[in-house]
Amino acid sequence: MMRVLIIGHSRIVQKRVLPALQLLPSVATIELATRRPADLAILRQQSPKLKAIYPDYADAIRHSDADLVYVSTVNSDHAVWVEAALRANRHVVVDKPAFTHLADAQRLVALAQSKQLCLAESIVFRYHPQAVAAKQAFADADLRPTKATAVFSFPMFATDNFRLNGALGGGALFDLGPYALGAGKYAFDAHPIDIQCHVTDWHNGVDVAFSIMALYPEQRVLIGHFGFNTEYCNTLELLGAGMSVRFDKAFTTLPNADTQVQVRASNRASELTPERGDNFALFFADVIAHIQAGQQAILTQNLLDDATTLAWLMRSARGDRL
Repeated sequence: MMRVLIIGHSRIVQKRVLPALQLLPSVATIELATRRPADLAILRQQSPKLKAIYPDYADAIRHSDADLVYVSTVNSDHAVWVEAALRANRHVVVDKPAFTHLADAQRLVALAQSKQLCLAESIVFRYHPQAVAAKQAFADADLRPTKATAVFSFPMFATDNFRLNGALGGGALFDLGPYALGAGKYAFDAHPIDIQCHVTDWHNGVDVAFSIMALYPEQRVLIGHFGFNTEYCNTLELLGAGMSVRFDKAFTTLPNADTQVQVRASNRASELTPERGDNFALFFADVIAHIQAGQQAILTQNLLDDATTLAWLMRSARGDRL
């Protein structure tokens, strides 16, 4: 069983990570490091596995007996606390985007590999049963997707949100770029061979929306729009010869929510109703299973591959702006 330390009491930790870890039989205890006031007794009512709260991140890493550290700070601080956890010989999971500089990803992946530790990025949408069902619909028909369209856009954050602060690693490219590239990887089981990205809107010097066209091997294509400057839309559609599959709440499915996958095959519409699921719990279960099987290097390499592709996306966007 794994002992988990969380660095940062972010909204995603409060809403999704703590409840997900609480569900897993493979998680024995949880500890939390937060710079915000927190009441252990109150938090234990929601997460009985929570055994300690630390007011300082460095002290938490130093004194915790955790096997696995989850880093959920502002983006610009990820590298600092990931490195501290790895040097303390802990496996690490880090919020997306894992790092804001490719050099940090390369350096810290090398550190994790040298210590035979896991370094994984938390991108969880593909673990949900609806995402699994959508891909399975193609497999059952002996088909595969050749095109994908994705939209994840929503109203603007409050002005004090770190995602609107470039110095803290804010911006739509860092916040939503991993979803855009994750959609292509999910659809085609491959990394792109060409990326064209255009930033379409700015707010006080920070990118808040972008559009992407990415080409994959065998002429497969992803087209998408992502940002925080529109009404809410969160959809992913896979298309192939003789079949299309579409589902909503694609990137942020709530735990145990009823979902539907819309299928059109040979011009006939039908609907699948996947089982409920918590994609964060399923993700953490998979990470722990990889660690317990000694296969953590797979997840670490995945992080580096994804960080490399994100850097490519950023370069394309910067070139378009210039």
